[in-house]
Amino acid sequence: MIDQKFSDLSCAEQKLYVETQFNFQEDSGWSDNDGNFLGRNHDDVIAALLDFEEAEIAAIGDCMSGCSMITPKLIDFIRKS
Repeated sequence: MIDQKFSDLSCAEQKLYVETQFNFQEDSGWSDNDGNFLGRNHDDVIAALLDFEEAEIAAIGDCMSGCSMITPKLIDFIRKS
């Protein structure tokens, strides 16, 4: 993804990340390269990325404590409104 935590980026940097990594279409919103819907606007995508990052960190912690790790996926954190 990036070399620092997404949550540590400024709002402008988070927005720029969304614009450079994902595709936008006026009638359908943001999607990834596979065509998966990611959100209607920047805020939806940023919120999903923040939740995804938190889940990744929690999964690593679970793995280090001996629990089996279920790898989170970004599409699991999409706001489908």
